[in-house]
Parts: sequence; structure tokens; C-alpha cells
Amino acid sequence: MIRAWRSYALALLVLVGAACSTTELVYDNADWLLYRWVDGMVDARNGQSTAWRALMREAMDRHRRELLRPLVQLILGFEEMLRRRLDEPQLSCWLAAADRVYRAHAEWAGVPAVEVLAGLAPDQVAYLDRQFEERDTEYADGFLDPDARRRERRRVERYVDRIERWTGDLSTEQLRLVEAMVGGLPDLADDWFGYRQRQQQRLLELLRSGADREALRHFLRAWWVDLAGREAPLVSKSQRVRQGVIALLVNLDGTLSQTQRARALDRLAELRAELTAAGDLTGPVLLAAADCPPKDVETP
Repeated sequence: MIRAWRSYALALLVLVGAACSTTELVYDNADWLLYRWVDGMVDARNGQSTAWRALMREAMDRHRRELLRPLVQLILGFEEMLRRRLDEPQLSCWLAAADRVYRAHAEWAGVPAVEVLAGLAPDQVAYLDRQFEERDTEYADGFLDPDARRRERRRVERYVDRIERWTGDLSTEQLRLVEAMVGGLPDLADDWFGYRQRQQQRLLELLRSGADREALRHFLRAWWVDLAGREAPLVSKSQRVRQGVIALLVNLDGTLSQTQRARALDRLAELRAELTAAGDLTGPVLLAAADCPPKDVETP
């Protein structure tokens, strides 16, 4: 499918900002939810529906066996950092671990994606093209507002919303901090949109030419896992945003009240517990030896 396939799959599993009491329910039904999303993108035929449901069940079985524990470890790692004052080396280390988990999920999503794409009829490829257009329109409406001030305001609001899902309401001072620091970050929306559209068209060209599974696998891995094909400005801006987000989190961490920190820790712990239960993980989930070492001083 598209990059959104892996993002959608991982969002289902991480459930960022979702009510933690629903996590186990959603994870247990992720195969059906993934199938429904795929069906919406390419309009499955009767025979395909049965095969694709089985494909998604196999994918989720593999996720439970191979990918759920590293995901839970990642959440646990952030919990441990948040109990202490965040610092840039720790966050950089944690993000490197998150990159590895992301790449593993991108590889995982590519397996069913290749099978689905390889079996599409020409009219389904045309249907996929229309779905791309609809989702591109939604992206443009959400991220490419021609009014520069309104666009920037909405960008800051998205950052605030993501933070407040974990901490609860931010104070006036904290909101000013987020606004100031986000305002210094480059806006990736145009660059990312161009990259996304180019990759979509390359995929459609492969499908229209009758590319085999190996060609599709190679393309999806390059796109989803390696993010290949990005132009230099997007790569550079992405690196700056990454460093800027690290700085934002470190600065914001120093302003958190005990209530905000406790709320974020509770939500992380609940999410971790729900995923652990959903995957029926046996034995304690421990931090890997290569995880970032904790600081010696805890927050008061």
C-alpha cells in the first residue's frame, strides 16, 4: 500500500493518546481493523476478503511473537526516563531505539502489503489511485493551509494536543514555551507531501506495469524502512525537527508539575500493562542491556 499502511498499523499497536482501557480490545481485533483499512483502500473482492483476513491474522500472530515485547520495552524505557529529569543524551538514545522498533514494524507491514498489492486487478489499482487522491486532499486540507499564520497556529496546536494527551492541560507558561520552540522548527509539510506523492506514483507505476513480488518488496522496503528517495531539504529539515523536539521535551520536562508527571507516568504504565496483557507476554518485561543508562538523580 502506502507509507500510511505501516503508520496505521503501528498506530493501532501503540495507540498513542487512546484510552488505555481500550488498548487490549483494539490489539485483539487489530487483524480485523487492518483488513477493514486495506479493504477501504483497494476494494477487496469476495475471494480476496477471505485470504486477506487470514493474512492479517498471520501478521498479528507474528507481531505477538516478535515485535510486541520490543514495543513494550520501548514504553518502559520512556517511563524510566520520565521518572527522572529528561536530558538530551538519554532522549537521543531512546529515539535511536525507537527507530529500530519502527524499522522492524515497517519490515513487518511489508509482508502482507506485498501479498495484497501483487494480487490487485487493474480496476483495483485505479481504485487505489483515487484513494491516494482523496487522502492527499485530506492531507492538504489539514497541513497545507495557504494562510501562513493560521497554518502555523494549527501546527502549534497539534504539538500541544499530543503533549496534553499525556500530561493533561498545560499552563500558560508551558503553552508559551511550546509555541516559541515549535515556532523555531522547520515546517516539513510541503516537503513531506511532495515526497509522499512521488512515492505513491512510483508504486502505481509498478502496479500498472505488472511488477512481481520481488520488485514490490524491494520498493516497499526502500520506501517504508529506509525512507529512500527523500530530497536533501527534507532530510535536513527532518534532522533539525528531531533535535528540536528533543530540546522541547527536555525544556518542558523541567516545567512539569508533580500532577502532570504522575499523569503521564500513569498513562504510560497503563498502556504498557494493556499491551503486555494483550500479547500474553510471559515473564517480566525488562529493559534490554543496550538500553540507555538511567541518570543517578531522580526528580523530587
